[in-house]
Amino acid sequence: MKLLIVVACLGALLSAGGTVRVVLRRLNIRSRPVLTCAEFGGAEPGTAVMLVGRTAAGPVLTAPRSRRPCVGYHSVRIHSRVISSNAEETTRVVGPAGGDTTLYGDGARVFLAEQVRTRKLFMGNLPMMFMARQFEDPRNTASNQRTEQEFIVPADRAVVAAGVVAVTTGDPCERFLDRGHWTDGSTQGGIDALLRRFAREVVLAVIGTLAFAGAAIQLTYLAAR
Repeated sequence: MKLLIVVACLGALLSAGGTVRVVLRRLNIRSRPVLTCAEFGGAEPGTAVMLVGRTAAGPVLTAPRSRRPCVGYHSVRIHSRVISSNAEETTRVVGPAGGDTTLYGDGARVFLAEQVRTRKLFMGNLPMMFMARQFEDPRNTASNQRTEQEFIVPADRAVVAAGVVAVTTGDPCERFLDRGHWTDGSTQGGIDALLRRFAREVVLAVIGTLAFAGAAIQLTYLAAR
């Protein structure tokens, strides 16, 4: 019984932490202006925004590693190695890329930083650019591992991205969407679906917290009888 009480209490704490995180993400995202790609060009650098647009409609390519259809792709090479009994070194290099990885709308286009276009806004939704396949080096050992991941952009998909307006070095007129906050990322779908998803996440998180808390109270009561 004590073990069940501990599990229920831990579940309630973890669920409460998740609920706070969901609410903070929702408040952070809802407070941002929603911009089209055309409006983005006039945004003030450093401003946290929501950007809406679509991926390129074509030309459709075949990603070289995964052989999946897409309009843009890039590979990420990760090398992890043990350098001592209590230390590990990991390097991450963005490798070969091709096609179109920008966002379009109203006759304009916007470049998204790699951490924005490949990072999920929601665990259950694909980001603008998602991992199509992962390849492990057959020579990997327990202490020395190499992995290659290929990310692709699907054709003509509605996308919502959260980030911060940044300027290209050497060209203050050229703006792009960079990552500046832990909530930043992208998701496939329209802005209305995004807001509905936020509402569902908050409701489910609250229900989960109340369920675990109720179970902990009930078990504590039963144990005390």
